[in-house]
This record gives sequence, C-alpha cells and structure tokens, in this order.
Amino acid sequence: MDAEAARLSPSPEPLTPPPLSRAWLRRFETPYMTVSLVIVAIAAVLAARRPWGIDFWVHATAVERLSRDLLDPGGLQISGVTSESSYYSPYSVVVALLTRVTGASAVSALSLMAPILVALLCFGFYRFVRLFHSGVWFPVFALAVTLTLWGIDMWAWSGFLSVYSLPIGLPLPSVVASALMFLVWTMLARAFDDPRAWRWAGLASLATLIVLVHQLTALNTAIGCVAIAIWKLPKLDSRVIPGLLACVASCVLLAISWPYYSVVSLLGSSAIDGSHGVLYDQMWLYQGLIVLALPALWLRFRRDRRDVFVWMAALGFLVVAAGWFTGHYTYARALPLLMLAAQLALVLEIYRLRDINLQAKIWTYATTAACVLSLALNCGNVLYVLPPSETLAKVQFHLGRNPVPPDYGWLRDFTATNDVIVTDDLYARRIVTAHGLFTVAPGWEDPVVADTTDRAEAEERFFATDSPKQRSDITMTYGVDWVLDVPEGPEYNPASGDSSLVAIGPDGQRLYRLGV
Repeated sequence: MDAEAARLSPSPEPLTPPPLSRAWLRRFETPYMTVSLVIVAIAAVLAARRPWGIDFWVHATAVERLSRDLLDPGGLQISGVTSESSYYSPYSVVVALLTRVTGASAVSALSLMAPILVALLCFGFYRFVRLFHSGVWFPVFALAVTLTLWGIDMWAWSGFLSVYSLPIGLPLPSVVASALMFLVWTMLARAFDDPRAWRWAGLASLATLIVLVHQLTALNTAIGCVAIAIWKLPKLDSRVIPGLLACVASCVLLAISWPYYSVVSLLGSSAIDGSHGVLYDQMWLYQGLIVLALPALWLRFRRDRRDVFVWMAALGFLVVAAGWFTGHYTYARALPLLMLAAQLALVLEIYRLRDINLQAKIWTYATTAACVLSLALNCGNVLYVLPPSETLAKVQFHLGRNPVPPDYGWLRDFTATNDVIVTDDLYARRIVTAHGLFTVAPGWEDPVVADTTDRAEAEERFFATDSPKQRSDITMTYGVDWVLDVPEGPEYNPASGDSSLVAIGPDGQRLYRLGV
C-alpha cells in the first residue's frame, strides 16, 4: 500500500539552477559593487563639470594633435619641431580615434573617459585586494583607507590615489595606468600559482601599455612585481622562469617598437626632477597619518619575511630615499606605492585582529578617526560634483581645493588650427594648445624644443616693449598670428598698426590679431 501511494503521489519537481544571467548578476550584488557604481556616477558628473587640473590640458593637446593627423601629429606645443613626444601614448591614440568617430573635441572626448577609467580602476583594485582576503566588506574598507589615509593636508599629483588628487585628474593617463598596474600584479601572482601561456601574454601586453602610457606608474608597477616575485619565491620553478623571461623580453620589444617616441631616451632623464622637489617638503603633513600602518608592516614582517606589502613598502622607500640623496626628485613618485602598501597592510591586520583585544579595537578606532579627519579636511575637490554656488565656493576655499584654470575654448571661434599665439600667462600657454594652437614658448618642459630659453626671452621682450620693430622681428621669427593678453599679467599695449582687438574673453582676456 505504501509503495502504491508513493507511486501515485506527485513526484517533487527537480531543483533547477537560476538562469545564468541572474547567477552572473548575483556575483556583482556586493557592497563593493554598490560603492563602485556611486564612484563612477560621481566621475560622470565631474566629467560634465570638468574641474580638471592644469595637467589635463597637456594630454588634451596630445589628443588634439593626434586627432588631426595620426601618422604625423607634429610638435606638441611648438610648431615645426619633431613629432616625438611621450604624450603621444596608446591612450592618447585611442581618445584621438574617439574624437574622429564622434566628432567631439579633444577636451570633451578626454573628459568623457573619466567614468570609464574610474570603472576600470575600481575593477583592477578589486581584483588585486581579493588575492589577500575574501571578505565581502574587505574591498570596501581597503578602498576607503587607500583614498583617505594620507595626511591632514593633501596635494594634487597624478598617480596619487587620494581623495584630493583623483577628482581633478580622473581622465589622465595615470589613472588608466594605475588600473592596469593592479591587473598586472593580480595576473603575475596567479601566474606563479598557475603558469599559463595566456597569462604571460596578457602580462606582457598590459605591462607594455603601462610603460607607454605613464612611465612613473610603470616604475611603481615594476617595484610591485619584484615584491610579488619575492613573495612567491617558493613557487619559482621551471614552469615559471621561462614564462617570466618571455614576458619581460616581449614587454621590452613592444615598448621600444612604439613609433611616436623612444622609451629608451626617457631612462635616466632629469628633465622633470626640478618640479618634483616639492614632494620632499613637509612629508609629515601630506603622508603623516600613515604612521598608523607601521605596526601592521612590523607584524606582517614578523610572520613572513617575504610579505608582499612589507617588500613593496621597503622598496618604495628605498627609491624615494634614493631620489632625495641623488637629486633625482622624480623618484618621489614612488610615494604612492609606499603609501598603498602600508595602507593595505593596515587594513589586512585590522581585519585579522578586530575585536581580539582592547589594543586592536583602539587601533581600529584610531584608523577610522584618521580617515574621517583626512576626508573632512581634504574633500574640497570632491565637492566639485555639486552645482556651483557662492556658498560652495566659500566651503571649498576653507577646506582647500585645486583651482580650476580657465577654459580657452572660445578662441576656436576666431583662430584657425595650427595658428601661433603669444601670451605671457603660463596657464594660458598650457591650455590654448588643447584648442589647436601653437605657442611661442612651451608651457611644459619639452626636451625636443632646444631653444626654449630663447623663446621664453623673446616672449618676455614682446610684452615688455612698445616698439613695432622689435615686435615685428619676434613675430616674423616665430610666425606669430595672435596675441592673448591676460589681465593678471603685464598689460599689452598695441602699437599703432601693430595689431587689432578681435575679442574679449569671459574673464577679461583680450585677443589681438597681428598684422591687421
């Protein structure tokens, strides 16, 4: 009877797995994904408001030149010089192609890259930190500490992953290079565990892109790779060594094959050392809160002499110190690596020791308070996401913000592409080139411009004299078409018959046409 009842009763429906699309989406229903989407949305708003720092404009200039002629973009800032420039990177080429497809200006196309690069950065960061902890909230805490645990003051430098630097530099090559750096580290660590040909090929490709896109981030990437190799040293076997050597060789060959500039010529260059000396000033003010991470590094070193973050921090410190002692101050750009290693070590140790004892709780509370304090003191640039107002400007003034330089897009209504303009304002020199113009003196250090000093002196004489003859000589020598007079600089007094006023800009700038 029981057997008959069992036969007649309806059989339970088999369990069916959820649809593939739903299962795939569930993997992304995490706190980190929510935070990442919020950050990408903020980046999209900032892309519309464009509060970009002055560095943005030299990269927009590169995109502008490449969008005009991919094969021979010409000089970056000065007419008639060689096309060789490290700013003609694969990233600039991609954005230039975007301008051709969409018809957008170089400034607009580069700005639109901001949310895309932020999404890539969040993805790369997530992939890397998941190597060390599987907790669902760990990537969120790691990202929060990385962005905020710096100092009671911050500075705006590309490649510094801080809440102050990132908002005004989201479309810059350093952001895409940093995202690729995290992916390279992740792939390298996994290649040691499971060496496969496609991993080494991917590593070589991504590493080459970093070298060509942002050489200073490439330095940090290389240091991190050395630290990972030390960490994974026990797994360095006969399967890993050939792949590693092939990866390095491929990266070198691909990098030196880039047609727009020679990577080798940049090695050991001291061209930008002078501008980086400031990074060694008052380091306690800008990175002082990282002292909270020193116990974490010590604890990790005691447990494992090959700890990856200990070695990252140690090697980064040695590079920064070498820059100080040798005068190659550009090596201070290893500071982001040093900070990152200490920050992630701190989060890992707090996560491991949380709620164990009173000391661990105090350490956690102190770190949280330091991050909140740093965020409160350095969120001025994040506030650019809000609609502009007098109240907001006052708040940003008290908190500190990076001033937004004026946009000279209005010049396009009067000038032609490749016209030469002379101005005595440094900001203007650095910005007008992004709108298709050339300048007499370069706004940025440029090793291909051998007569930079002569050009700067000629520009100074042009505004210092009222003599039509002297101005005419300078105009003829450098092929000047326009004069841009900025209110903050020395007043330009047009001589009789020398030039004519064509337009007045939104901030009182005056544009004169020469030879009219």
